[in-house]
Amino acid sequence: MAGYSPDGDSLMFEASSAKQWDKIQSEYQDVFQQKLEESNVSVQLRLQGIDALETHYSAMPIPPPAELRGKSFEKAEKLSPGHFRQPAAYGDAAVNDLLDLFGVESISWKSGFGRRWINEVVVKQGSRRFTYGTKNEDRLEGYVVVNDFDRSGKGLSLEGLSQLTDEDLLFPYLFRRLVKHQFQRQMEGYWDAVANKKSYTADPEELFLDTFFDDTNPYIFLIDERDFVRLDSIVQVTKTSLKMKAHPGNVVFLS
Repeated sequence: MAGYSPDGDSLMFEASSAKQWDKIQSEYQDVFQQKLEESNVSVQLRLQGIDALETHYSAMPIPPPAELRGKSFEKAEKLSPGHFRQPAAYGDAAVNDLLDLFGVESISWKSGFGRRWINEVVVKQGSRRFTYGTKNEDRLEGYVVVNDFDRSGKGLSLEGLSQLTDEDLLFPYLFRRLVKHQFQRQMEGYWDAVANKKSYTADPEELFLDTFFDDTNPYIFLIDERDFVRLDSIVQVTKTSLKMKAHPGNVVFLS
């Protein structure tokens, strides 16, 4: 855990024997093996059926239009995917509860370079306590029950993104999609400014709710109806508000 940034629904895991991974058969086997090799035998596993508040999330970089590759304009500020988290008290509580299951008594965090990671962890084993501060040193035993890999209701009146990072709680799935959507729209504004040689500075608070479903309307599964429907059938969005019309416990969000 030291050196990593676990959240309330995932943590790094190393198999006692690499051959154990071969027992899991999945259509994403090649992707998993690649991540396994890149991370030097440790991989981040996510707990199935749990989606804790985001403690560190960045939208994926978006490639520019072909005609704008390698181009820029001095008055158009290029954007970074950024690092976003939901209200800290709840996200950190989820992390602490998860690590408590592994005997972690306390942790201290360190920040830098736009990210945050565990600097030191204290583990209680029986009557003894051990302090770890080196990456991959704090190997705690645990078990994984899995048969596959994945590919990696309240209404809110919204005035800006900071409302979702600092104040109000939003289902993490929707939070991630809002961050992605904001970054997509802002990058489009930047590319337009570069193409037309005009000034552009992105507003970090703008959410672009009125176009939310233009490029993100995936299928989800409703348990009570036993049917697949589009996301916009259970999420109501206006220019200034967002509301879930189905209980999250009745929804299976597909990766």
